[in-house]
Amino acid sequence: MNLVFGKGQEVNINGFRTSGYFDEREIRVARNCSDWLSVLVHEYSHFLQWKYQCSEYSDLKINGTDCLRIIDDWLNGTEFRPTTIKKAFVKTRRMEKKCEMLSLMLIRKHALPIQEEKFVKQANCHIYYYHMMEMTRKRHIRNEMFLSRAVTRIMPKTFKCRNIHHIPPKVYDIASKTF
Repeated sequence: MNLVFGKGQEVNINGFRTSGYFDEREIRVARNCSDWLSVLVHEYSHFLQWKYQCSEYSDLKINGTDCLRIIDDWLNGTEFRPTTIKKAFVKTRRMEKKCEMLSLMLIRKHALPIQEEKFVKQANCHIYYYHMMEMTRKRHIRNEMFLSRAVTRIMPKTFKCRNIHHIPPKVYDIASKTF
């Protein structure tokens, strides 16, 4: 497994830019991202999900195709059955939520200098982001949803919210202004 720090605020992956990713060969994190340590912990948690074959990670396929590949292809114009898209997003949100919860455990265990409430709000925003992609069939270009104070203000402070299957109307209304 390689750990690579990109030089900028974002790194490239499959034709778009992001603050970090894990792809079963490497963890790549943007070195100049303002919250690079949170991104590293999140991507490392994906690595742990993969390494220990956690159920939410190992169940990330539909008919042999990775759900993230289905979502990416669908966002790029490939057509799928609506039930396949729904299932891909639910499985992905489940995997992401478990990853975020594992990340918080690591932050606490190692007393990392990451503000917990802010981390949890950003983590919930990340999960709701997948709802927004599913509903709009597009992804962010400049992380507007994650940078919006209005969105951050209404994010839950715990992981007790039911954000795998549901996006509250208030969250959707405010987040849709960023899409």
